[in-house]
Amino acid sequence: MAEVNEEIARLFFEDLGFFVRTNIPYRITGGKGGVGNSDIDLLAINSAAPKMNEISEFILTPELIQQIPAASIEVKGWHNHSFSQSVINEFPRIFHFTRREAVETAASVVGNHNFKKILVLSRLPKTTQKRAQSIEILRAGGIDHVVEFRVIMEHLSTLAVRNKHYASEVMQTLRLVATYIP
Repeated sequence: MAEVNEEIARLFFEDLGFFVRTNIPYRITGGKGGVGNSDIDLLAINSAAPKMNEISEFILTPELIQQIPAASIEVKGWHNHSFSQSVINEFPRIFHFTRREAVETAASVVGNHNFKKILVLSRLPKTTQKRAQSIEILRAGGIDHVVEFRVIMEHLSTLAVRNKHYASEVMQTLRLVATYIP
């Protein structure tokens, strides 16, 4: 299932003008989370973006994403969960892509450290207080921005043309949904 979520996120970033590489491996050398291998889900470069602008919003829209020149992206669909404080605390691997090893790997591919660390997630909590708590924890963990899956799916669903055949299974599925569910 994770591969589908990553494919959906990849298509979204590509449609916004990014060149995307997937599953960039790096080695975890110690600290919290132990030792082992991991990967950056997506590394995206947008050569059409202006120089690195500081975007104050934590929750991104497609328009804001297009202003980002490069991003290291972790995809956590977990569609049955809101990313509340308890979920974030229970799964510290959410932050693996912000670790020194992952950041250095991303910088070696991008050619510099001028990239944003973006978490694609199912959704943040709805209540203002719980939402603020989650954002605070995610920021403290080194995440620059989040994109909720709803935004991605809304964007991709506008691209699906009913009478077109797509090579991408994800786009083909969205086309079928558009065909049968008005």
